[in-house]
Amino acid sequence: MHDRVQQAAYSLIPERDKQAIHLKIGQRLLQETASREQSQAFFAMVGQLNKGRNLLQTSQERNHLAQLNLKAGRKAKAATAYSTAVDYCNVSRQLLSENSWLSNYATTLEIFVESLESEYLSTNFDVIEPLAATILEQTQDILDNIKVHEVRIRAWIGQGDQHKALEIGLKVLSMLEITLLEEPPQVASDISALIDAPTMSDLHKLAAMDIMTGIITSAWAVSPIDFRRLAFTMVSLSLHYGNCPASSFGYAWYGTILCEVFGEIDTGYAFGQLAVALVNHFDERTLRAKVLNIYATCIGPWKSHAKHCLDFHLDGLQAGLETGDLEFASYDAAEHAQYLFLIGKPLTQVKEDCQQKLSIIKYLEQGFHIDYLAPWFQATLNLLGHKQDARKESRDKKTSESPTLLDGEIYREQDRLPALVNKNS
Repeated sequence: MHDRVQQAAYSLIPERDKQAIHLKIGQRLLQETASREQSQAFFAMVGQLNKGRNLLQTSQERNHLAQLNLKAGRKAKAATAYSTAVDYCNVSRQLLSENSWLSNYATTLEIFVESLESEYLSTNFDVIEPLAATILEQTQDILDNIKVHEVRIRAWIGQGDQHKALEIGLKVLSMLEITLLEEPPQVASDISALIDAPTMSDLHKLAAMDIMTGIITSAWAVSPIDFRRLAFTMVSLSLHYGNCPASSFGYAWYGTILCEVFGEIDTGYAFGQLAVALVNHFDERTLRAKVLNIYATCIGPWKSHAKHCLDFHLDGLQAGLETGDLEFASYDAAEHAQYLFLIGKPLTQVKEDCQQKLSIIKYLEQGFHIDYLAPWFQATLNLLGHKQDARKESRDKKTSESPTLLDGEIYREQDRLPALVNKNS
């Protein structure tokens, strides 16, 4: 009853007076929470200020509230409340003056880039390119563009277009004047000692490493030549300019090439161990999903039983979900289920894991990875004797009941294969 009385009283307040009341509440909360910054109190304070933002008189007040919304957006993103982060970032952008790109460039860039990443994490892919174009029109330096291009790359991967992601990344590397190597770099014999190499400090090389981190897996999927060139170059830059967090991913992919292509299993395994040690050394959560995935899927099984790699996949999945690495959270999810199949776990267990992991990937809206896991799920259902799609009852019974035909409720190869060929042609 008390709440209803409050709501009735609130409805009688004129709209402009409501804004003033919210503004006063927000300002009072701002004074009380400035020193504590308790999460709930902070969000409540920003929410009250936002409701009264139209009454702010000066650009200084609006800029301050824009910064508070930026901080709130980052807090929401860290809590994986991505749609809430989008809302805060949108308000932050709205509070900026029309000439903020000229009068307050650094803050404006910060707010727009944060907004772009929040839109990506909310899988609002249709917003990414227009918003990115707005930012790129205003940026003053190639280094200011890097984060924008990283988000664009991740968004195209999320939409299943590995070719477009690779195209963007290679173009940025050209702008950074990075020449990709055609041959493997020369590496010292004591690979484990590389963990003690100096830390990379060249900003342009660091930017190049970040871009290559974003596109090398796309190259693995659609362009083997570019994949090898990128791996060689990431290792070479690390050897010449020092290690950085992205070096761990380069070492992991280089170890994969050594194992799978050149047959140098001991050396490749050593690079894999270096990659895991380095990502732990830098305590880099944002790369953990990537590095653990490549080690568990492409390197570890060459010298240890695949069952020992399952925990790496789960650790990587958790890290990817926590840091917003939707691409490799999905790889870790898919490959955990696939490895259960490959090591001979009971098909009922494989089915349950496929179902759970495919649900995660669908929730993350990673189209490429849905096609990556769904055939395995359908094959598992076939082997368990699940009936095929009822729509095929009129077809040849012998064909429709074949366990090798992926044509059921989860995956229909006759529909998906032509679509995938068209997308990658």
